[in-house]
Amino acid sequence: MLVYVAVLKDNDLSVDEVLAVKTDKEMLSTYVKDYFGISETKTYNKVAKYLGYTKIEYSEFEDDLEGYFTFDDDGEICKVYVFCKVLDEKI
Repeated sequence: MLVYVAVLKDNDLSVDEVLAVKTDKEMLSTYVKDYFGISETKTYNKVAKYLGYTKIEYSEFEDDLEGYFTFDDDGEICKVYVFCKVLDEKI
């Protein structure tokens, strides 16, 4: 089974926080944007600015990191890394 894992990198605390694990990349994208207050169907008091998604391309080796979302949250740049994992056995 293929799963996508969204991890928020906190530079202040040097701690990574898993935001979501989804089997569909679009569902993961919707969840991450919703986490930062970006949604077409909801209204938020505090909304970050979505700066885009950067896809990582590797040519020499295989890595689980697929790319990252970038947000501007009141002047602070936040990155949410997306890892693509293969689970060999059912959970």
